[in-house]
Amino acid sequence: MPGDHRLREILAWFESVATGPVQLAPCRAEDPMEQVLERLNGLARRLGTMASSVATLEKVNADLARAHAELERRQTELLDLAVTDPLTGLANRARFEDDLEDALAVSTIAGDRVAVLMIDLDGFKPINDTFGHAAGDAVLRAVATRLSRIVGNAGLASRLGGDEFAVVVSGVSFEDAERLAARVRDTIAVAIAWEGMALHVNASIGVAVSNSPDVTAFALTAAADNAMYAAKRRGAGLIQAVFCPEEEAGEKRSQRPRTARTERREAATRRVPALRTRPTPTPDAAP
Repeated sequence: MPGDHRLREILAWFESVATGPVQLAPCRAEDPMEQVLERLNGLARRLGTMASSVATLEKVNADLARAHAELERRQTELLDLAVTDPLTGLANRARFEDDLEDALAVSTIAGDRVAVLMIDLDGFKPINDTFGHAAGDAVLRAVATRLSRIVGNAGLASRLGGDEFAVVVSGVSFEDAERLAARVRDTIAVAIAWEGMALHVNASIGVAVSNSPDVTAFALTAAADNAMYAAKRRGAGLIQAVFCPEEEAGEKRSQRPRTARTERREAATRRVPALRTRPTPTPDAAP
């Protein structure tokens, strides 16, 4: 019958495209229809198995894609945790050092100044000792929130440890850095509400502004740290601003770039640069 011949042609075509390397005997015109139908049923089963395999592979690929996305997400989280202070959510010391190195590298090309603010809280220990760590943690988180709002995307606010914070900003003048420090000091001095009480801390701030393309991260950080302690010796809630001078900073640069980590290891044998200080007049701190 004409239909039988057409059925054999369809079977031969499907077998040619669906069975791949599997070698089957060609469908002959004299083959009985029962055999043709049996082969068609077998081919249908084979095609069903192939379709099932394709679906399984697609599911496996989808599962692998989801697992890969989850792995990337967790890797990002771990990287963030490695450079984030867990209590305040600010950058930690490692992130501060890396960003400062990067800022100085960029400033060498752009010719900009980089400023570091070292911030130490005055009056924090009595709060911690009197009301406990919960109150102390609340103060640290409040200070971190205020720092983040002030600095924004203009720089990096970080917590170095304990009640010590730091800020890095680029492309600023000496006066800009002083104004930023004054704003930080005044904002931190505002009372912090905690369990129906008003907690008060002030901030002693040391500011160091790069005065040479050769200044190192270690030298700038040390200058800001020294300025902060100088401010602290003068009284609570004061600011001391300094340059990291060109003639001294140039002596601190070796033939190849140095990292903050290397600088710290050699701190015992390195002389902190002499500083030109400029005390910043400050109003009385908030109670």
